[in-house]
Amino acid sequence: MPDNYRTMSPNYTQRNNPTNPERACNVSAVCSALRAAGYQLPPGPTSQDDENFMRFIRGSKECLLLTEKLNRDWKTLDTSEEVPPEQCHAVLDFAANQWLGKHIACTIQKSSAQMMMNHMDNGGTCFASGKFPTTNGHYVAIVDYYKPAGAFNPDYWIIKDPWGDCNTGYKSHYGNNVQLKWADYLHWMRKADEEMKMMHFIARTI
Repeated sequence: MPDNYRTMSPNYTQRNNPTNPERACNVSAVCSALRAAGYQLPPGPTSQDDENFMRFIRGSKECLLLTEKLNRDWKTLDTSEEVPPEQCHAVLDFAANQWLGKHIACTIQKSSAQMMMNHMDNGGTCFASGKFPTTNGHYVAIVDYYKPAGAFNPDYWIIKDPWGDCNTGYKSHYGNNVQLKWADYLHWMRKADEEMKMMHFIARTI
């Protein structure tokens, strides 16, 4: 496994999130991706960075206005299908940029594995959602990869999983630097027969 500051950074578990642990994978994954890219996270009312990010999103007028617009566009506003702010992809990017006070997060709708590897080679990280064992729409941070010389695709991605080790069906709650095999990435994180994947990119700190 590669040994660098991205893999040596902390993994944030959603399990100790006091607000909504079962729905906190998004904020926990973003915090893991930010720390792995070298950012120090802003202080907040609690000792947990990912809980502070959750509260920041839910307390931000701008984030709530963007969420309202998205739900209106999706025709989910005022229905049981309304998506909360921390679960909206666009809100997560916007909130991370607002929280850190700089433009460091963006979404690429059609990202290839090569784009991700190039980004990580330059010190950046990624986060994304997928249909993982026991859960759908689950977010993880992707911080590195291993690819043998001459190979086109990585053997595996190195992820920080807020819920635990996906390879154990989450029987293990330890999700730091989990090896996500290429075949499992295709099965869990990409739609069938689609070459590209919607991916959040976090720029490295300067």
